[in-house]
Amino acid sequence: MKPFIRESGVAVALWRSNVDTDAIIPIEYCVNRKRPHFAEGLFHRWRFAATGEARDFPLNEERHRNPVILVAGENFGCGSSREMAVWALADFGFRCVIAPSFGEIFFSNCFQNGLLPVRLPADDVAGLAEELGAAAEPRLSVDLEDCRVRSTSGKEFPFSVNELRRQALLEGLDPVSATLTRARAIDDFQRRDRETRPWIYREETT
Repeated sequence: MKPFIRESGVAVALWRSNVDTDAIIPIEYCVNRKRPHFAEGLFHRWRFAATGEARDFPLNEERHRNPVILVAGENFGCGSSREMAVWALADFGFRCVIAPSFGEIFFSNCFQNGLLPVRLPADDVAGLAEELGAAAEPRLSVDLEDCRVRSTSGKEFPFSVNELRRQALLEGLDPVSATLTRARAIDDFQRRDRETRPWIYREETT
């Protein structure tokens, strides 16, 4: 997993509340695909008409090419547990989503896939969305080392992240890799536990 230390780049404002995982990636784009091709389905119903013609949508604007940061409304990623929603955002190039709140499962899935979800007060997010909407070159910077979002106007917004999750992102560790860093401690625990509770361990037979 790619480490997240700091990211600066094009930012897109999608100021809508309750964007669910089905809107992020429709179910028909969740099957018969492998990464990184989930990007094809990202916001597909909003990006394209049934005829395939591009709609008037932020991701279709020239100034939003190659975005890395998404600024969204409340309860982003709500709805069904669909990890492909996170994959679609990551495959499209997004490294961070900023919103006042997130769907709980989506929020957890982000950390497991190297996508940083940042929670900021609703007024701050609305201000960022307004600033990005008016900018010819909409850009933001997100620093996970000092936990701050910085706008091109010079404004700074501190945020907090669970320290274990923060360290995992900084080091690029998915859940399996993070567990393996504790392999020696796990082995030591199992050895001690076998000595104190031998009855719960199956005896090996030859």
